Amino acid sequence: MNAQQTAPLESHFRLRAEQERDRAERAPNERHKRLHLELAAIFERRAAGDPM
Repeated sequence: MNAQQTAPLESHFRLRAEQERDRAERAPNERHKRLHLELAAIFERRAAGDPM
């Protein structure tokens, strides 16, 4: 994958991580909050280029 393809994916994953952190703030309980924060961490790792 070249740099032109990588940058949009990186910004997409960073945006998704930010969205999941926002959702965690509004989560109705700790379980949902933890799930959203775990998803945010996954998206941050993907943005950094780590494999799934």
